[in-house]
Amino acid sequence: KKLSSKTIKDIVDVMVIAMNWAHQKHLTQFSNFNDIPKVTVKPSNKKDILRPDTIIKVFEAPWENDMNRLANLLAMYTGMRASEVQALRVCDIHENYIWISHAWDDHIGLKTPKNGEERPVPISKELRESLLNMATFNPRYTKDRENSFVFFGLTGEKPVSQRGFNKFLQRALGESGYSDPRKIGFHCWR
Repeated sequence: KKLSSKTIKDIVDVMVIAMNWAHQKHLTQFSNFNDIPKVTVKPSNKKDILRPDTIIKVFEAPWENDMNRLANLLAMYTGMRASEVQALRVCDIHENYIWISHAWDDHIGLKTPKNGEERPVPISKELRESLLNMATFNPRYTKDRENSFVFFGLTGEKPVSQRGFNKFLQRALGESGYSDPRKIGFHCWR
């Protein structure tokens, strides 16, 4: 499944704790879970963080996709996670802030944000207008305006895939002359 070594280590650690607890409660006869080999965590590939002068060049560069440009712009100004950007609906956009109360999961759909904490995020009038304008292109907008996703997929019933957020950011980085666009990901805005 191409899991990171840290994720595998966390899974093994949780299972050892759970199985030790089960043994202490006499729910299993096995008891030697501490001898399970430890997983070594490989150093992760550090992602770069963009400098302000580079950010200006990136958003001045031509983007092939306006929706993904706006998603990156929103994340740059607000620090929203990719899943929170995906889950943004018209009803979350207020006069001078966004109310972040959902994230998107491809298997679950709308869910609570990663840390479970709802929060307001201030936005400018121009950003608000751009977001509301983007939502009007959602095919579902005329049927259910308030629940329409701003960053919508083909049918409008689900949000766009986050893969595009990275893909088009890296293309714009290349257009702006950035030396190694693969070192930058959407998460850099956080």
